[in-house]
Amino acid sequence: MPDEVKIGIDLGTTYCAVAAIDGEGRPFIVKNEFGALTTPSVVGVADGAEVVGDAAKDLQGIGSADVAAFFKRSMGQDGFDFELGGRAYTPTELSARMLRHLVRDAEARLGAQVAGAVVTVPAYYAGAQRAAVQEACRQAGVSLLGLLNEPSAAAYAYGLHEDGDGQTLLVYDLGGGTFDVTAARVFDDEIRVLGIDGDHSLGGKDFDDVLAQLMVDLLFQQQGLDSDAADLDAGDYGRLAIAAEQAKRQLSSRESVRVPLAVAGASGVVEVRRVDFEAVSAHLVRRTIDVVDRLLAELGLALGDIDAVVPVGGSTRIPMVRAALESKFHRAPCGGVNPDEAVALGAAVRANLPPRCLLPGDAAAPDLRMPGDAAAPQLVLRGAKRLVDVTAHAMGMVAEAPDRSRYVNSEIIPRNAPIPAAARRTYALRVPPEGGELEVYVLQGSHDRVLDNDVHGKYVVSGIEREPGGESLVEVEYRYTSDAIIEVEARQPRTGEVLRVLQAQLEADLSRFDGVPPELMQQVAGVCPDIYLLFDVSGSMSGKPLKKAREAMVAFVDQFPSNGARIGVIFFSDKCQVVLEPTDDYAAVRRAIGRAEANAYCLGYGNEADPLGFCYDDALARSGLLSARSQTAAGLMKGMAKRAKRALLGTGDAGACLVVLTDGIWYRQEASAASAKNLANRGVDIVAVGFGGADERFLRSIATRDDYAALVGVNALCETFTKIGRALATGEEPRVA
Repeated sequence: MPDEVKIGIDLGTTYCAVAAIDGEGRPFIVKNEFGALTTPSVVGVADGAEVVGDAAKDLQGIGSADVAAFFKRSMGQDGFDFELGGRAYTPTELSARMLRHLVRDAEARLGAQVAGAVVTVPAYYAGAQRAAVQEACRQAGVSLLGLLNEPSAAAYAYGLHEDGDGQTLLVYDLGGGTFDVTAARVFDDEIRVLGIDGDHSLGGKDFDDVLAQLMVDLLFQQQGLDSDAADLDAGDYGRLAIAAEQAKRQLSSRESVRVPLAVAGASGVVEVRRVDFEAVSAHLVRRTIDVVDRLLAELGLALGDIDAVVPVGGSTRIPMVRAALESKFHRAPCGGVNPDEAVALGAAVRANLPPRCLLPGDAAAPDLRMPGDAAAPQLVLRGAKRLVDVTAHAMGMVAEAPDRSRYVNSEIIPRNAPIPAAARRTYALRVPPEGGELEVYVLQGSHDRVLDNDVHGKYVVSGIEREPGGESLVEVEYRYTSDAIIEVEARQPRTGEVLRVLQAQLEADLSRFDGVPPELMQQVAGVCPDIYLLFDVSGSMSGKPLKKAREAMVAFVDQFPSNGARIGVIFFSDKCQVVLEPTDDYAAVRRAIGRAEANAYCLGYGNEADPLGFCYDDALARSGLLSARSQTAAGLMKGMAKRAKRALLGTGDAGACLVVLTDGIWYRQEASAASAKNLANRGVDIVAVGFGGADERFLRSIATRDDYAALVGVNALCETFTKIGRALATGEEPRVA
């Protein structure tokens, strides 16, 4: 071996692998200190000393609490720590420990210094996660030659048959913690990725988790105990994780396996059948196939357009997974390379390609051979292959909608664009005479609503000169590097000046992006409706319904910006009670909601009250809101822009909106329907949401409009009230049906 080598590192969620290129141009897996081809992605502390890999896995097996695993799933998440030996470690720090250990192992085995490494990442990793991997390499002292998407790395290992020119591959990468699917086209001199999709919260760990729960259920059934009451500690979870992983592997080749267990004070030997494991994990396989279907539909590919399905990741050995792929594509997934090793082998190839090999058609490029299984044809990399990868996420920025009524995601670089990629967008900005700044919030995702995307970061553009008329044009350029790392630049077209761009601390609370831009909020201040939340506290609400209802009400309040509507709370059952008069102190509103319980304030357990009549006769009349409304008012929710116009003309008023949540049949339905009509005639809007035993026809009779009423499941309450709150906060109509 030479004095220095370049390696490929598969930094996996459950296991890592390292690969290098031998003197004959063949990539191979570098064994670790124990002679194993893979190293567990586990870090622990024993007797005050850090241990990594197999030694840490042993700690996990005996139930030690000072062990961290699956930390790759948390990369790039602020505030996420693992407590080991009395010290907090970030996922980035733990990954740095893994990388340092892998490199030292490789240097000892190869007898050469590692000069650099290509490190693989899930294709669906966003910018913050990729940046965290870069930082882990820096902390580990690893010279990073580049980040490479795991499925693209596997394409080097699988997709380069001698007769493979023009083939379309589908790389199905089910790793320990993430799932990616990639479509790629293989040519003589190029691998061109067509598109990527994935689920970063789905992987082999989820199969382990459902299998672990199945084993606990079987054990407690065997002992005649209630598994729902099991109180598992950290040691139990560690031992279960090891037992489930081992059982999963054995079930790939056996129909059943006997597993000794000792958890939560119960012990015994349980028999786990493959058919039972498949039953509890079938939904996970369906989730992966849904992602496959989504990608094919996006790319306009039919099943017949796929020439080969490439399985990557240890979880693709699960028979049910392979059967699902064979059923979907009417052919068996291709073989030839160990699914656990393909990613590292491909990374090693990429790490050792000279710069000229990144260009197509170089006759001087080396041949790199991929050794296949004995029963499979040898895979050959003939000459250099240029890899053209794509973005897994669209990239945009927070901007005002054209009518300036709300914030939206202004998409700049589309999803599945070839990388490196760059695009510019020009924005108009009001600038004071002394000059101004522009805050750029970078989004990754394709959703129109800002907070449905990943907010990658905040950048401040400074030095913007005021232009004639007070509105300056700023050109913002977004770039994805070849590693899919985000870069931002800005310039002022009129002056040609390149502007200073600095990354700033991202605020913890970004809920304002669900509100109205500040300029418009200042115009309409005082004309947002007062809102009363009418909360059913009858006896039928006890238990889970009450808990879900409180969560839904809080979710509703969370949609309003700090200068939004005033919100009040009314409880009702056999009687009614104003718990809180309308206020913009949302902490007080949340506390009031938290006081909801069956028979709260001794209001009874039934539904004899007419809360709408109470609002008409007492709550609203006392506050003077009804007298301020015209008898012929058409309603409040006609759009924030219209209310702003009325405010500027001096014709706006406060108004009121009632949001009702109930789960039963009201005794005085006719009286309540009449009260609702009186309120509507006074311009008060009513939104009615019911669940459980509520009557949908009655809900429509009290709502201002049919689509302001809905009967939903208890588990859908939070989503429904979030939708209503968001609509009211942004001036839209609160339609729920």
